Amino acid sequence: WFSVNRGAGILSDRRFMSGTFGGNRIECNFGEGVKFNNLGYAQFNGNYWDFNHGCGFSCYGTDNDFDFRGHISFTGNIFYRDGLFDTEELKDKEKYESSHILISDACNVLINSNDFGIGGGEYGKIGPNYSIVHKNLCTSIISGNTMMCGSKEKNILSLGGELGQVIVKDNVGG
Repeated sequence: WFSVNRGAGILSDRRFMSGTFGGNRIECNFGEGVKFNNLGYAQFNGNYWDFNHGCGFSCYGTDNDFDFRGHISFTGNIFYRDGLFDTEELKDKEKYESSHILISDACNVLINSNDFGIGGGEYGKIGPNYSIVHKNLCTSIISGNTMMCGSKEKNILSLGGELGQVIVKDNVGG
């Protein structure tokens, strides 16, 4: 369990080369469920993200080496009630952080066969605004996910900047 941390449940603000994360509950963190900068070679399978006040998962590239930032796979995960910021908190944060997955500047990303759900928490907060927000991806696939009632505003939001082939298709419930 990666639960009830003051910040992220799992955090790496430096290069993180490789990891396998399976069968975990990542919930009730006061920041993101999982946050990485410059993540390379990681798989997330069969995890349960719930009620994180920040994104369920966020990953930002911070250098110019696209070979390093990528090879990230999400399969068979459940994302529920992430991005539960208060209105005042959102004023100080990027509005896209109210999401299950926020990923930018990465290659070889696979988000496939996951389930996304919206829900309520304390004090009447409902979240998130988005299921998946992505920017500056290359050679990546987002497909086959279930998203009925997955977010308040939009399930999949591209902020543009694709640098190679990016396929987004066959996500149901949107």
